Amino acid sequence: MKMNNLEIQYKPILKTAFITIAVMMVLLYAPSPFVVIKPGIAVSSHSFVTVVDKGTDIIGDQTDQTSASDMEGKGAFLLTAVLMDAPNIWDSLLSIFQSNRTIMWKYEVLGGDTVEQYAKRATMMMQGSYDHALEAAYRYLNIPYYNEPQQLYINTESASAESESADKLLPGDRIDGIYKEEQITPVKSVEDIVIWLKEHDKATVIELQVERESELLRLTIDLAGNNEQDYNDIIIANQLGVDGFKQLHNIIPEDEKYKVVFEESSIGGPSAGLVLTLTIIDQLTDGDLTKGHKIAVTGTIDAQGHVGAIGGIKQKVFSTDEEEAEMFIVPQGNKEDATKKARKLGSGMKIIAVSTLEEAIEVIASLNN
Repeated sequence: MKMNNLEIQYKPILKTAFITIAVMMVLLYAPSPFVVIKPGIAVSSHSFVTVVDKGTDIIGDQTDQTSASDMEGKGAFLLTAVLMDAPNIWDSLLSIFQSNRTIMWKYEVLGGDTVEQYAKRATMMMQGSYDHALEAAYRYLNIPYYNEPQQLYINTESASAESESADKLLPGDRIDGIYKEEQITPVKSVEDIVIWLKEHDKATVIELQVERESELLRLTIDLAGNNEQDYNDIIIANQLGVDGFKQLHNIIPEDEKYKVVFEESSIGGPSAGLVLTLTIIDQLTDGDLTKGHKIAVTGTIDAQGHVGAIGGIKQKVFSTDEEEAEMFIVPQGNKEDATKKARKLGSGMKIIAVSTLEEAIEVIASLNN
């Protein structure tokens, strides 16, 4: 009888203990469906950009800025980036109560990719950002240049859930060449595929050498019918059964003294486009574009100088405020969130929104020395 009483007495306790242990195991060790966006770096963008031939004359004053030698201190453009973490469920839930962190569904961010695939996609977007930044800077400074096709990828924005097919191009694949028996014709652009299709207008399949996650594959792709007289990117994409392409170029100035290279970086994504463009312009023009001010900048950019919105703006406001930036130039689409965050932090940093490279240059040009 005593044993039964003890059993009755301790059974609820043991049950509660086991449930608690099970819950804690899930919270601490089970794969989390969340990712957490945290504040990252805010560092000088000049460390990412190098003008190859520093010994030659650079372009004369473009923005009425004062020579750096006449200023008390040299300013800087700050490149900002956020950190993405995939913590356990417990730490993910704790992030809800931390104002400088944003918790998001993993699928919403990764889009079904693995972390490795997402990192590769981000690296590719960063490379595209380099190209656009350089092209936008050359256009603004009227520096003659030409595009040299470098690599052709399947558009990473393509959503292809049917990814298990053995002979199917997937988002992020790099097309390296076209097989003719055991010979390979290199592919660096869509035009290379167009040339092959015109020479093989009766072909029903095409054999491609593709790099996927560092592995070389030989894919046989069924060609969709084409009744068009002229080929373009959309028609070729339909022929190969993909949504589109991502073309990477070498942007090469006609005058070697304007050649710019980008330093290798672990930063991914396109949000550094505007700050890199301004940094290139700063390095290729006389004087200090910042006029001695510490200016944080974020935003995507295209070759025509249009500025686009980015993610993680709240975390970037926190990072730039920590680095005591005087001004944060952001895309128009991020103005409201950036302003609210700066106000919440009690920051004295000015939030200035722009839509184009020209607007950003005008804002900087209006600063006092």
